[in-house]
Amino acid sequence: MPKTEKTPNYSEEMVATAKSTYEAMRADGASNKNATTAIGVLLGKTPRSIISKLTREGVYVKDEPGTPVAAQDNGPSKKDILSDLRDALDAGSYDLNFDVDGLKGATKPAIAAVLELVNALAGDQSDDANEVEFQDEAVA
Repeated sequence: MPKTEKTPNYSEEMVATAKSTYEAMRADGASNKNATTAIGVLLGKTPRSIISKLTREGVYVKDEPGTPVAAQDNGPSKKDILSDLRDALDAGSYDLNFDVDGLKGATKPAIAAVLELVNALAGDQSDDANEVEFQDEAVA
C-alpha cells in the first residue's frame, strides 16, 4: 500500500514569519500570551498551535512560574464601586435601608450604572433643595 504524503500545517514562510515575529515581540517585552495570540491572528492559527510550532523549532521560551503578567487597568474594582454606591446611598437623604451586598453577583458595568443613577438622583435632589431655598428668599 503506497504511503500518502502528509500536507504540512505550516509553510516554510509561515515558520519563518512566526519565528521572527515571536523573537521581535519578546525582545520588545510582549508576553508569551500576547505574542502567540498576535502571531496566531497573523497566520490564521490558534495560539496553542503557534506555541507547539515555536517549541518544535526551539524558539519558544516558557515563562518561569510566577512570572508576573502585565496588569490591565480596568478602572475601579467591583468592590470599590459597591463601596462608592454604599457611600452614595448613605450620604443622600434617602432612607432606603438598602444592602448593596446583594449586588455582588451583578456585573461591574451594571453596578456602575446604578451608582451613576444614584449620583444623578442625588444631584437632582440637591438642585431641588437649592430651588426651594431660592424661592424662599424671593418670597421674603
